[in-house]
Amino acid sequence: MSIVGVGDPYLEDNLPEVKVVINYLFHSNYYLEKIDILYENNERLICYVSEKGLVVQYLRCIPEKLYEDIKKEASPKYFYGYLSSILNYVNQEIQKQKYQYGYILMSQLSIFKLKSIVIQKIPSDEVVEFEATLNIQNIVPKSDILTTGAPLFIRDYLDSMTAYLNMELEDCIRRLITSIENYFYNYKISGEFKVKLNSVLNCKSFKIKKAKYRNIIRKNLQLLHHCRNLIIHNNLRVDYSFKWYEIGHKGISSISYLYLNSIEEKDWNEFLQKLGLEFNTILMIINKFNLDQLKAGREDLKENKKEESMDDFMFSRLEYSKEVKKIIR
Repeated sequence: MSIVGVGDPYLEDNLPEVKVVINYLFHSNYYLEKIDILYENNERLICYVSEKGLVVQYLRCIPEKLYEDIKKEASPKYFYGYLSSILNYVNQEIQKQKYQYGYILMSQLSIFKLKSIVIQKIPSDEVVEFEATLNIQNIVPKSDILTTGAPLFIRDYLDSMTAYLNMELEDCIRRLITSIENYFYNYKISGEFKVKLNSVLNCKSFKIKKAKYRNIIRKNLQLLHHCRNLIIHNNLRVDYSFKWYEIGHKGISSISYLYLNSIEEKDWNEFLQKLGLEFNTILMIINKFNLDQLKAGREDLKENKKEESMDDFMFSRLEYSKEVKKIIR
């Protein structure tokens, strides 16, 4: 019996395609000048404010089978995936207008502000409409209650996850480093950042023993710390390219490894484990049905078939890419 993976019916080569306009309607309480972006492969993004809210129009081709199925299935899951591929382009333009015109209430778009999705096949008047019902609360695991309340460094870490999911990437990076600094303060670890970090990673009680893995965590957190300093002191600013999502995501993961392998308080450790599970579950829900990413992932698997342990696999993908290292110099 063959196993059908997520998106498999829509990932076959040379599938017939249809052209559609995907209209994403967001909650909005601010004015925005019309945005018109020519995207990859002659796809097009148009963003404007209507009476109902902020509209992001995405003109692209999709598998004809997906369009026929969406009319029957009444689930827009793959269109959440398409949205996650383009939000960075829209947020670049939103940030530009915010600081150009001084729009105080303007904030980044995220999938959680989405109200509805309307898909129109062109050229035709045929329309399929869905309410945006991405009900995360009923899907993700709940963290245990800390009876004494979360220490400050865990609160900052949780806030960094919230900022990341709301596309507030600069705030995410700042909060991550604030979290580590409060972690050092909580455990009375003194010295410069590098010295304090090494004292934790080189401690005999640190649960990750393999030097290669500890070194990846060390380099990632030193780079993240340097990135935060560049933002604060050297006018480095997020441009919402995919490299900045990598900085935030891998920063969150690296700190998770640091905390879970050094914190001995059982209730804090368990709370952090469940926070990580919740964060990764939300990301999976958002990205799991991204057909563009799934197709690219298949090509990567064809090119990279070397065998490696699960730990090697995880840590090789935790390390920051060369593209990110070029930004943070």
